[in-house]
Amino acid sequence: MKHLTWLTGVTTVAVAYLAVQAAGTIEVDPNSFQGRTEAAIQEFREAVQLEPDLKHGAELFRACASCHQADGSGSEDGTIPLIAGQHVSVLVKQLVDFRHDRRWHARMREAAKQHDLGGAQDILD
Repeated sequence: MKHLTWLTGVTTVAVAYLAVQAAGTIEVDPNSFQGRTEAAIQEFREAVQLEPDLKHGAELFRACASCHQADGSGSEDGTIPLIAGQHVSVLVKQLVDFRHDRRWHARMREAAKQHDLGGAQDILD
């Protein structure tokens, strides 16, 4: 009986291993919530591993300043958030989430589209 219990345990582990391996090969629809999440995670990781180009960032920020103000102070009533002094990883995450439909706001969605920020380097800058 003890031998049978051990064999059952080994079989269960083997089946679980095969299930995990098979699951790893399933392709994810890039337009699904999971696909957008994976793309956002990848873009975030790529961006935070780069070195920022502050001069280029200042050029890109002009578009941001039209709403967030030239000093990043946002609006007095708080409807446009303060971004000055925010940690870079928070700003990168927010932009990535808007780009990949993980966070939604009509104006920010348009502002963070691919043509405005070409990729990870632009997001970090």
